[in-house]
Amino acid sequence: MQANFIDVRKNGGSTATIYAEYLKEANLLDRNIEEHINLATALVHGIRTDTNDLIEADENDFNSLAYLSKFSDLVLLEKISRQSLTPGIYGDYF
Repeated sequence: MQANFIDVRKNGGSTATIYAEYLKEANLLDRNIEEHINLATALVHGIRTDTNDLIEADENDFNSLAYLSKFSDLVLLEKISRQSLTPGIYGDYF
């Protein structure tokens, strides 16, 4: 099967940043739709984790964060950010 297009970036950054750029370009997010708010929040979290809490972030990451911040649920983002994994709960996975 042939792809319609391929997105190859030399200075890729976060995968969440790339998704955010597509959403912004197509003007797909709506502040009044809960799924869009959750998606934007998840992408913000993804950018933060992919860039080592923004230490390794580049201009594209920051631009995507600025866009996504208009749609994100900051309370939910704070809850997600405070979560930690406990090895005992997950058994042999760690």
